[in-house]
Amino acid sequence: MLATAEKRVQAEGGAKEHPQGSVQGICSGAVTLLALLIAFMGYTSLKNPAPWTPYDLWIQIVPAIIAAVCLVLVPLLATQPGDKKAQLRSMQWARFAFLIGAVFVSAAMISALVQDFRSNHEPIWPFA
Repeated sequence: MLATAEKRVQAEGGAKEHPQGSVQGICSGAVTLLALLIAFMGYTSLKNPAPWTPYDLWIQIVPAIIAAVCLVLVPLLATQPGDKKAQLRSMQWARFAFLIGAVFVSAAMISALVQDFRSNHEPIWPFA
């Protein structure tokens, strides 16, 4: 993915600037997703009176930690100084980190909701 972008930049004769506001947008999006993750996991996982299970650790907590690390790296990557080519590459990594963080935030939240549903409802046929 990054190699094709570098080839495209070389073919066009140099790196182009980011659209105005794209750095601020991706940084604020990452911070918003991180705040949502912290609030959701704090409400569902930390305040839950039931003891944690290995399922909680590997299906909720580990993806939440991976998501948090990726989302914290987004502003750092998006605002790195350097020449235009280095900034383009850094912004691509920031977008990739944002994508990975968003996927893991979704996975952690959905798994928490599924586990809560399964623990509070009787099993139905497909999920028995």
